[in-house]
Amino acid sequence: MLLPYSTERELQRAPYATLSLIGLNVVIAALTWPNDELTEQLIFNPGDFHWWQVMTCLFMHAGPEHLIGNMIFLWVFGSHVEDVLGTWKYLALYFSAGLGANALQAASDLVFLDTIRGGLGASGCIMGLVALFATRFRRVPVNIFYLWWYRWGTFQVAAMWVAAFYFALDLLYGFGFGMAALPTCVGNFAHVGGFLCGLLWAYLLRLPDEARADETGQEAARLAASGIYEMAAAAVEQEIQRHPGDPELHCKAATYYEMKPQTRHRAIEHWNMALGLWLRRDEQEAAFDRWDRLMYDHNPQQFDPGIICDLAVAQENAGQLSAAAEIYAVVANDHAASRPAALAALRLAHLLRRMGDEDLARQWYQTVIERWPDSDEALDAHDGLAQLGRG
Repeated sequence: MLLPYSTERELQRAPYATLSLIGLNVVIAALTWPNDELTEQLIFNPGDFHWWQVMTCLFMHAGPEHLIGNMIFLWVFGSHVEDVLGTWKYLALYFSAGLGANALQAASDLVFLDTIRGGLGASGCIMGLVALFATRFRRVPVNIFYLWWYRWGTFQVAAMWVAAFYFALDLLYGFGFGMAALPTCVGNFAHVGGFLCGLLWAYLLRLPDEARADETGQEAARLAASGIYEMAAAAVEQEIQRHPGDPELHCKAATYYEMKPQTRHRAIEHWNMALGLWLRRDEQEAAFDRWDRLMYDHNPQQFDPGIICDLAVAQENAGQLSAAAEIYAVVANDHAASRPAALAALRLAHLLRRMGDEDLARQWYQTVIERWPDSDEALDAHDGLAQLGRG
């Protein structure tokens, strides 16, 4: 006997839906086991079919061993799937996997046995949960209890191998007994159908991408802990190629590159990318917060003038006028040859006028005219000076 009893992943919240499903399965078992007539009405019974049976049969179990085994699987894997999906997506997966399980079992019965047998049990639903868990947390260790004759104990194996084992076993038994036209008391193709539904959900929700990102982060952290910072950053950059629009990945790469002086220029490249992405995604607060922290260890002249000019515009729009003025001045003075420099100087002059510092505003208008005499900004600066003169 092999029985998964826990995983090494920690839950992030209480799995109320999973606990409710376990409770409902136990209550229905207690009500139906002593009542054969009620059982016949609730199981999937082709000879006396009612529409509700496609759902009620998912809560029916043949006996204590069947119930206990399924509920252990439901707790071990379902609690973590609920953690990832949230209550409503989790329940949608659970019931759709159950319906898919029943559909595939009925189809396989028609193919191999030329009839449709009845059925009951939550196994198809649970195999959907197993499939999704193993796709999202494929390398998470699962703790297995084993009992072999008089020997027993525990061992660990990655979730993807647990799922592969049960899926392969169901395929083997399903086709083996099916091709021999031997009916069994286990709906192996129901398990397969539920499993395939779980895989479909996982790929529709792009969970393999999340799994890969987690594994990349863990590998990068392992390399960094060993002092191999450049390889750690390179590992993150591989994930950036798949998700170039994720600013957090650029932050991770930058953090690793900053650990060595000779690669700090690579860190600046990633900080520029992260700041630009936050601004384009209207996540200005994240950009402001990161910029403030970067200024403890960096010189603003190191950064892309276009990016920091956009940052200053965002700060001005957010009412952070003094901070915006400071960055405009950096772009205008330290990146004078860059394309954004004239615009930064002009915006600084306008901003100073708004702030009531007309003398300094006049100086910056004059600076625009002198440094970039042939630019459109110079024409606007002439207008600004004229307005100040009229004032």
